[in-house]
Amino acid sequence: MVCAALVALVAATTSSALNSSPAATATGAILFHSDRAGNFDIYVMDADGRGQRQLTDDPAPDFWGSWSPDGRRIAFTSARDGNFDIYIMNEDGSGQRRLTTNAADDFWPSWSPDGRSLAFTSRRDGRTEIYVVNVSGRALRRLTHGGASIEPAWSPDGRTLAFTSSRAGSEDIYLVSSAGGPERRLTRTETHDFSASWSPDGRRIALTSVRNGGFRIEVMNADGTSRRALGLDGRGDALLPSWSPSGRQLTFHRWTSVGAEIFVVGADGTGMRRLTRNDWLDVAPSWQPASPLQS
Repeated sequence: MVCAALVALVAATTSSALNSSPAATATGAILFHSDRAGNFDIYVMDADGRGQRQLTDDPAPDFWGSWSPDGRRIAFTSARDGNFDIYIMNEDGSGQRRLTTNAADDFWPSWSPDGRSLAFTSRRDGRTEIYVVNVSGRALRRLTHGGASIEPAWSPDGRTLAFTSSRAGSEDIYLVSSAGGPERRLTRTETHDFSASWSPDGRRIALTSVRNGGFRIEVMNADGTSRRALGLDGRGDALLPSWSPSGRQLTFHRWTSVGAEIFVVGADGTGMRRLTRNDWLDVAPSWQPASPLQS
């Protein structure tokens, strides 16, 4: 199965150039992925776009970085040892170590809120499912059983995981208890919904949706009700949202005329501001967990 999120991350685009607009001052750090050094690596920057620095530098692609809940470590996917596995490093890029060692591909890691476990996607049992393992690499367990299950995302209380699945034909958001059990379909679309991101209070979910042939960011209640598009300015696709620690803003990437760039916008869709400017692909941002007093 080819996930729409992965296609969107590497596909070319010819959408219109974008202009920046003012936004509220944001704090903290934002992780993102870029091919500016020749292949995809993990970078981090201040929330105002300054201080951009590269964390990984391997000939193999490194991507799908995920912050630990204390913001001190990053889990990520890499093919540096022959196939895709899960790795962990410190927030400054030091101490990189391999966590999973299965012959099948493991990817899309997501930290549990208590920092003790990681959920991830794997094909190790012949189907694409969600697994959970502790940060030492032990106590592996399979969480989903419906197939075609990717992009796990823990709820802030640790009780539920949202994930993407195309088991019913189109990609939709599903929910499953962190203890396992029935898997419930949350969205129903004839196109694609993917890349769920929980708000810090657990009351809302931001996601990417395909509408009229383009990607847009939508926000809904955690039970799937009151769904709305952010609106933005209608110029170019917007996808892969991540909440700020306070829940007042979202970061995401957007296609431009020459590549893809990272933006920040208010949770109400106002005050969009562009953070990166280059001719490469800067994609899939993730806001570092921090004090609730930060934006």
